[in-house]
Amino acid sequence: MNRPNTCPRQPLVALALSLTGALVFIAITASRANAAQIPVPAQPPARSDTGRTATVTGTVYDSVAHMPLGDAQVQFVDAETRTKQYTVNADSLGRFRIGAIPPGKYIAGFFHSSVDVLGIESPLRAVTIADGAANVVALGIPGPSRVMATLCGARAVRDSTSAMAGMVRDAETGATIAGANVVVTWLEVLLKNGQLISQERRVPVRTDADGGYRMCGLPGGDTLFANAEIAGRQTGIITIATAPARMLRRDFTVGDSASAISVALDSTDGAAVRNETTVMRGASSLAGVVHGLDGKPLQGARIIVRGTGLEALTGSEGRFAIGGLPAGTFSVDAQSIGLEPRIVAVDLSTGTPAFIDVLLNKPVQELSRVVIVGRAPKNRPEVEEFLQRKKSGMGHYITAGDIALQHAFAVSDALGTTPGVTVRPSGRFGHSIFMRDGCPATIYLDGIRMSENWETVDDIPPNQVAGIEIYPGPLEAPPQYPSTRCGVILVWRKR
Repeated sequence: MNRPNTCPRQPLVALALSLTGALVFIAITASRANAAQIPVPAQPPARSDTGRTATVTGTVYDSVAHMPLGDAQVQFVDAETRTKQYTVNADSLGRFRIGAIPPGKYIAGFFHSSVDVLGIESPLRAVTIADGAANVVALGIPGPSRVMATLCGARAVRDSTSAMAGMVRDAETGATIAGANVVVTWLEVLLKNGQLISQERRVPVRTDADGGYRMCGLPGGDTLFANAEIAGRQTGIITIATAPARMLRRDFTVGDSASAISVALDSTDGAAVRNETTVMRGASSLAGVVHGLDGKPLQGARIIVRGTGLEALTGSEGRFAIGGLPAGTFSVDAQSIGLEPRIVAVDLSTGTPAFIDVLLNKPVQELSRVVIVGRAPKNRPEVEEFLQRKKSGMGHYITAGDIALQHAFAVSDALGTTPGVTVRPSGRFGHSIFMRDGCPATIYLDGIRMSENWETVDDIPPNQVAGIEIYPGPLEAPPQYPSTRCGVILVWRKR
């Protein structure tokens, strides 16, 4: 896979009309930057020769974000004289209405920061307004494939890559931030010299003068981790699911230095461990409600704000509240036993409490019981060794039938119940596992040593684990699974 490249932003242009093959430019009295801030009221309608007027309604839709484009500035310009224009602002749901406009032919378009972010020209439509008819006009940003072809080239649409664009804003004022870094990271697992090596791909891109960024060549059909940062201020790391040949829209808000601070959790070791366990706190708050399969409030759901070390359980009405959160964009995990978890991004600020409504409506798939009659096969050699070591009494053992693993949302939950094991949020993609004296554990997956101690913890579903061996010290571990100075954890998957 080639290294993703940032896409140069195309210059802004005036509203261009294409009639009979010629480009006609309409002068806009205010700049587009000012137009986005100062609503322009609809001009008094110019009466037609017959004195009749019509009404136009419609919606503006963002086909990239798959949602209505709220607060877009919609403009209709008559196609014959190019001198009459009618401008209104759409509401928060992208709906607009022009109450009185002479019938005739018009060119319709709209202005919005989302168009600027994507680096495309304002899309236009030729429409005919009829007298006495229901004039409904749909406007919108072109589909993701078309936008991606414009930004990244036609080849990008034919291969498996994806692209992403968005804005970075201040969490408190909403002002765009130029020069912020948007960092996208993903993991590539390679087999090298008999070891599984996880290679981290990290690609930064800087926002332009308008606070927008664009990035091409991202892996399609994969999970990305992204955040924004500038001058010591940073958001949390959010999870983004991509699809091949698709354009994604992801905005970020960044809190100021007073509303998002770093806190080191207590540790028995030095600075190296404190760096691994640093979380962010602040004066923002989050509240919400979680609904289950039947749409009713879900009690006992676990809500985790990643990167903060803070979490809560929903009450009898499915509601929760968490305070002391940093300002900015962060990921929130919603989990409940028997249901597939959901991860949502939320924008936090100190001025306005954030609220989310989460629906956990997908049950975890359970296989029907299967009864097999016949001779029991011989266990795998590593399983036989696992059972022998378990009888020796050295170390701690967790099997698939143990409650700690059956009720765990992640393997880290089961490990956290073991004496001598400490689980800390890593501030990256999951959790870090520490043994005695805050020493990071050495982890083996199916006998193969992993390059990082956090990567196996949250990536393996607990129902795929056959057994776990925990050795608090290196001298207690089997000699074929060495560690430099810390304890060893052996994870065996079902086959």
